[in-house]
Amino acid sequence: MNKVTFLLILFTSLKAYGSPFLAERGIFDLTSESISNYYLEKNITYFNILHSDNNYKINKRNQFQIKDWYKRDWFKLQKEYDLSIEDFNNHYNAQTFNEAKTNYYKELDFDQKDRFHLESISFFKEWGGLNHPPIHHKIKDLTLFSKNYHPIKNNHDQFFSPTFHKQIDEISHSELSFKNKLKILEDNEAYLKKLEIIKGAKDSIFMSSLVFVCDQSTRALTEELIKKAKAGVNVYIMADQFISRALFHTECINMMKDNGIFVMMGNDFFKYEFKTIYHSKKLVVDLDKAIVGGHNMLDADNLSKGTDFKNRDIDLYVEGPLVSDIALGFIEDYQHFYIKKAKSLYRRSIQTAGKRDIVIRQQKRAFKRFQKFSIASYKDKIKALINKERLNKKRGQEEYQDILSSEDQKMNGVCRFIQQSPYKDRLNIGKAYLSYLDATNNYLGIQNPIVADKLYDKRSDRPLSEFFDEFGMYLQIQDKIFEKSKTIPIDLITTGVEMTGNENIAMLNEQIRDHINNDEMFLANYKYKSIDFWNDFFGEAHFENLINDYVSRDINVWTHVSFLHSKIFYFDRIAASIGSYNFQHNATDHSYENTIICQDHKLNKKLDEVMVRDMANSVPLIFKNLK
Repeated sequence: MNKVTFLLILFTSLKAYGSPFLAERGIFDLTSESISNYYLEKNITYFNILHSDNNYKINKRNQFQIKDWYKRDWFKLQKEYDLSIEDFNNHYNAQTFNEAKTNYYKELDFDQKDRFHLESISFFKEWGGLNHPPIHHKIKDLTLFSKNYHPIKNNHDQFFSPTFHKQIDEISHSELSFKNKLKILEDNEAYLKKLEIIKGAKDSIFMSSLVFVCDQSTRALTEELIKKAKAGVNVYIMADQFISRALFHTECINMMKDNGIFVMMGNDFFKYEFKTIYHSKKLVVDLDKAIVGGHNMLDADNLSKGTDFKNRDIDLYVEGPLVSDIALGFIEDYQHFYIKKAKSLYRRSIQTAGKRDIVIRQQKRAFKRFQKFSIASYKDKIKALINKERLNKKRGQEEYQDILSSEDQKMNGVCRFIQQSPYKDRLNIGKAYLSYLDATNNYLGIQNPIVADKLYDKRSDRPLSEFFDEFGMYLQIQDKIFEKSKTIPIDLITTGVEMTGNENIAMLNEQIRDHINNDEMFLANYKYKSIDFWNDFFGEAHFENLINDYVSRDINVWTHVSFLHSKIFYFDRIAASIGSYNFQHNATDHSYENTIICQDHKLNKKLDEVMVRDMANSVPLIFKNLK
């Protein structure tokens, strides 16, 4: 049965449901006390239940599901347990938390169709498939959790070599700058920081996102942007035209256009094999502070707490000379699309044959009005800033030898911003990654949302949409990862079974809450069943690829409880890349992307903790047998 037929049957059959809500069917006759006794009988004593007045049932995944699931605060539910790390490790005969998890799941069979482990012991639905409550607190002793995150020395043949970085400069069209101040922003932190610096803007705001979904959080941010524009701040916005229109996410964009904000839509989708989207995500305020990373503008990112079944995402806040590179990147992309549209408007304004006078005047006025959208004047300001930074020895190859040989400076905000723009070079991030991978000798950490690209032996086996695609850079990076897996440990953190339908799942969950509150049970049931559809649609290939291509090569695969939306490559725990760059062929071979690659001691200390906590909040994809 194809997917369309399935949806039609689903839609008509749901009329028979009406009410009650499907997720609430069953008998909720289990109490917290009876469940506590159940665990005592199983000799599971590494956590305590901190609430005592809730009713549960066993759901189809053999989990304890609390009554009125969609009326609950799931993050708060997760906090109502007390976990002993020491007892957890001892219970599963392990030295580390990750080893303990692995010891549990490796003895279980894995259901390939439904994509979860077949557990004989029931745990709680709010744990997202984990055998412990999610870890919310910052982890202090990483060695208790992962054997791969022991203290390291900052010695490396390549990453502190001026020759290596000069080669990266050439292939990536970037350069190193120094003494940048960096801060990781997790989930809702990124949104709050964006609001903070937007509210403080004095002169200019540059902001881009794949889309601006006009939900609660994005609408609030849009209103702040409009306030700033009306107060005289120059506000420039970029988003992808094709995706925004296709998914009907134009309301906030139109609000901006109507209120004095300069909006430029990326529209190169059809120019490069029908796959090029404007996926870069950046915010630059007053040319002296910036945020770059994986966040799009929607509630699933902006309101996320990390483990509450929304998006798990990472951004990077930057102050220092790197901001000039980020701003220049925004300006160049903006001007590319500005010039493209200006040429089109100009051609219309001079083609007068067969047109009425009123139409000619309208088209000439449209071209004249559009000229004020240019951002070119800021390019001169940025160039002047960059020259000043070079004179002050804050950037440039002339300083590489001194900076990279100094113990005090070589891990002090040494960063590059790489922007991938197809009109200039649509492979330059990948080229840099290949060089960094070549130089990686001890460890590789990756965070990537979905492993969607399947390896086909023959072109004729490919679906039509991918028949003419070469997958060139994607395959080069993948081959390099596979080569490295033979000699070094690799941790790949990606999305788990409940969230493979991407942001759709978080959005559907919120819609279901609204339908239940409004007593719209037919719609609530329809949306509830749609979750399975979308998780299957994206999840089948995702898990098949993970098992066939990564687990089979002894790469440690960790499937997060939320939609893992962050994009991180962590080379030897020395060079860290954080940005918009998915490890997926549309990103590696076609789209507008950007990333920051830094060597910074404080950043890495924080990123170490983030990586370890994200593994702790993931189910390891390891099993006894496939069923």
